[in-house]
Amino acid sequence: MNESRSIIPVFVDCREKIPRDELEEPIVRVLERKDYLEKGKPKINWGDPEEKRALVESPVKDARRVVDVVSHLEGVPGELKHAAQLLHRVAEQDIEEKDGKIQIRRRVAKDRIVSVTDPEMRHGHKTARRVTSS
Repeated sequence: MNESRSIIPVFVDCREKIPRDELEEPIVRVLERKDYLEKGKPKINWGDPEEKRALVESPVKDARRVVDVVSHLEGVPGELKHAAQLLHRVAEQDIEEKDGKIQIRRRVAKDRIVSVTDPEMRHGHKTARRVTSS
């Protein structure tokens, strides 16, 4: 797969190769959240810590479910398998689990992917003497 391709176009391309009900339906069925395509912030009570925690957890859990579904589908193009692996890596890189709860990790992952359109891009840190960029 061309590494510069985003995850979303890969899923769209694969929908053209695999009948919709065989690809999209099993994936959409396992999603906890159904608002990924809606514009704006998710509609939650931002003053409720439990709702904010659930908002952090749900995309990670959904990503895990999508990766699992893709790994069990028959006849999945290699491009989609690769996109699912990239989704897994991106979803897991900045989180940690403690006592069964998912939370955002305090430190940045060593090989963090900062762009799904260019997975080889790396993040640089500014210092007083030097600026690093990709």
